[in-house]
Amino acid sequence: MMASDVLTLLQISTLIVLGLLFYSFVLLPLFVTAVDTLLDEKNWRPFKKRA
Repeated sequence: MMASDVLTLLQISTLIVLGLLFYSFVLLPLFVTAVDTLLDEKNWRPFKKRA
């Protein structure tokens, strides 16, 4: 009974870690770039684009 509980926790933690990695390296850069493009002139940037 104890081994199955540990296996379940390992599976859940693996899914959480993989989900966080997917979010941080795939989804977040895409969403930040998309919002930056949509709010082009209204978005604050620490630098200005050269025309």
